[in-house]
Amino acid sequence: MNERPTYIGGSGNIYADLGFEDPEMELMRDRLARRLGEEIQARNLTERDAGALLATDEATIVAILDGDLTDVSVPSLLMFLTRVGQDVKITVVPTSAGTSTGRLEVDAQMAVAGQSAVRPPST
Repeated sequence: MNERPTYIGGSGNIYADLGFEDPEMELMRDRLARRLGEEIQARNLTERDAGALLATDEATIVAILDGDLTDVSVPSLLMFLTRVGQDVKITVVPTSAGTSTGRLEVDAQMAVAGQSAVRPPST
């Protein structure tokens, strides 16, 4: 017998869906890192050149481009974005009526629609 698979809709935050402890912070780091990666790619910077521009080591750049954000903080990503010519705006507003807890949200506008900061697999 063919059983139809059951699909469950996602929350819009993959980190929440996977049970991460602080999913909003993880999503924020991911979006900031993707935006930084797009800017590095748009400028055709090598990891070494990007590290020099951002005043960090090449290993940190490689980790960011590979999506390994374990040792990269949100403040570092914000500073890196300003160093590649991006304005960073932080806006604090009251929560919606009936909501007791606020939320974190990042709107990282893409330089070129459809481009990803994730490196293609090496061959």
